[in-house]
Amino acid sequence: MSPLNKCKNYTYDDNGNYKPNNRVIAEFLLRVLPKIKAAQDTAISNYAQNCVSDVNSCLNDNDYDPTQTDSVNKIPLNACKTIITTCQSVNGENSQTQTQSELLTWVASLYNAANQSGTSSGSSQNNN
Repeated sequence: MSPLNKCKNYTYDDNGNYKPNNRVIAEFLLRVLPKIKAAQDTAISNYAQNCVSDVNSCLNDNDYDPTQTDSVNKIPLNACKTIITTCQSVNGENSQTQTQSELLTWVASLYNAANQSGTSSGSSQNNN
């Protein structure tokens, strides 16, 4: 009970009013907030590396076809929009006010990048 009373005495005055200049809380926050920020950054970074596969899985599950027109792909894009915009945001893209066409362009760039990386890795194996 004594430690709780000591904490209460640092936090509140004799009348029960909160003391805003609390050095105990301030020191605690100075120690803890950088750790929280580092953990958040790690979680975001880890997700950013893997979210493209989440986007591809969602689009494939919803029958996205990169060879089809915008109107055919409207349903898969809408179904996966939250995953797409989350992935864009953790990768530094402005995803808040995108049109359907802009989403389609971003998704198409994913498929193009995947095809190019697959082609380049195959060609590098042939050169060896």
